[in-house]
Amino acid sequence: VHRRINIAELLTHGAKKVELCYRSFDAEFERPLILTEDETRLYGALVGFVGTYENVRASFIAYLIENGIPVSVTGNDWPDGEYWHIIKPYYKGPSVFNEDYIKAINGLDIALHFLRHANRDEQDSRTFEIPACKRFMLAERSEVHKQLFTEDEEAVFFSSKEELLEKVKRYMTDPAERERIALNGYNRCFKSGYTHLERMKTVLKRAIEY
Repeated sequence: VHRRINIAELLTHGAKKVELCYRSFDAEFERPLILTEDETRLYGALVGFVGTYENVRASFIAYLIENGIPVSVTGNDWPDGEYWHIIKPYYKGPSVFNEDYIKAINGLDIALHFLRHANRDEQDSRTFEIPACKRFMLAERSEVHKQLFTEDEEAVFFSSKEELLEKVKRYMTDPAERERIALNGYNRCFKSGYTHLERMKTVLKRAIEY
């Protein structure tokens, strides 16, 4: 399972053994890209988020915009959300897939990452996809995120709107530090085996041992 909370739930429902296996990334797909001028115009942004609408996410993004931070947003369902009147000028369109998805991530100097609270997530696929593209990840803080990436060295985290705003302002003006942290996060992905291949090796090893 991907979430620690699911372990007790499945054991309660009769599962004999439940193992934790976090999400991962495809090293041949999620990767750094050099965008063309046209691609940069389409996908480039100093601060941005790629993902589906959720009210909590929208409230944080709207807070940034209201405090003078233009936040590029790409994903489904945003026009139907509560904060659409604030986010609309910065909306780039619905979800993108395949190479367009990778280009959208690579276009962000500061890639925001919000966990999906409805899923009770502490990490998800984008946790690994953003650093695998060697982009600076500013992610919602969780205990699992702090285990996966060293805070302020391999990724930067936030817990409140105020902390998010403060950190966006800090790193907007420090490209060298963004690049340092992004490179560290990228290296951590491979050093700690966050690829699909390494995850599968772990799953097979545990299955054989069981």
